[in-house]
Amino acid sequence: MKTFLIEIHLTVLAYIATATFAVSQPMTDYTEREVVVLFNEMRPKGLQTVEWHGLDAAAQPVATGIYICQLQHQNGSTNYHKIIRF
Repeated sequence: MKTFLIEIHLTVLAYIATATFAVSQPMTDYTEREVVVLFNEMRPKGLQTVEWHGLDAAAQPVATGIYICQLQHQNGSTNYHKIIRF
């Protein structure tokens, strides 16, 4: 029997949209460097969720640190999650 250790670094982000919008959700590090865009599409009104597995745009694990998730939409943008990866 072989045993494997699998690390799962999952963060679930949620927000409530008050209308249907074209939105983008980039993740940046503390230097404001974009790490990955979680989605860039139309999202309907209501509760929305997205999973981030701690990977950058090249599907590589990100370093330990603080990451800021920003929701960009037609009315502006909102920084709404500060995520600490360890």
